[in-house]
Amino acid sequence: MKHKRDLLALAAPAAGLVLPEQLAHQAADAVRELLAEAAAANTTRSYAAALRYWAGWHQARFGVELTLPVSEAVVIQF
Repeated sequence: MKHKRDLLALAAPAAGLVLPEQLAHQAADAVRELLAEAAAANTTRSYAAALRYWAGWHQARFGVELTLPVSEAVVIQF
């Protein structure tokens, strides 16, 4: 009988735990919120302009649209 009581005592705290999938979702949401708060408008515009320039260069250089992630060779060429 003691064994069964021990198992129930161990299972009780586990019932209140969050599943890994839920933790991953919550963590991703938290990261998105932090990035949204931390990104200054000027920085976001600057990064967007730089990516547009890189995409244009890639199209002119290789004749194909830039897709992410890029290979190390493309980074070195740039």
